[in-house]
Amino acid sequence: MKRTILKILFAVIVGITNGIAQNEMPFYEQIAFEFYQTEILTKNPIDKKLTLFSELKPSINLDMVKFSFTHNNGIVENPFWYPKCNDDFNNEFNKTYKNKYWSNLKNNLSNKNNLDLSKLDQNQFSIKKYGKGKFPRLYIDQSISILDSKLTIVNVNLIKRDSGTIYHIQIDKNGKVTDWCKTEYIE
Repeated sequence: MKRTILKILFAVIVGITNGIAQNEMPFYEQIAFEFYQTEILTKNPIDKKLTLFSELKPSINLDMVKFSFTHNNGIVENPFWYPKCNDDFNNEFNKTYKNKYWSNLKNNLSNKNNLDLSKLDQNQFSIKKYGKGKFPRLYIDQSISILDSKLTIVNVNLIKRDSGTIYHIQIDKNGKVTDWCKTEYIE
């Protein structure tokens, strides 16, 4: 009898633990950085060592975006975060905007503030505190998610002295990169 109760208790604990583990949110920013490192950087190498910031910062203040859309009819805070080159995100964001369903937009669903850089190639990257270091600089923004569509965008920012490239990496709810595009700018 005791063994049966112990077996049932064990099965329940293992089942609950597995259920919790399966619901864990993907670390979108880490996935985007690894995609940048393996797919984008290998095809577009940089001659110099990149200064990398491990700390994740929000690319936008969602409260400001809500205020901006409702009062100014557009985004005024930082237009660079917005992936104009990604049709999926544009369509979903416009639906959210039209319906004024702002609670559908979320920053940093994984709720992590630093990248895991334990497997980083030290010859290619130099890790620095946010905002310090030589050019070119690389930093990863916190994810922006549209919950209804299960669509998440992470911006990977490559900044040179007078110009920059923002790679907008689209990731699905399971942590798979589904698309990416880039925006370039000159200061």
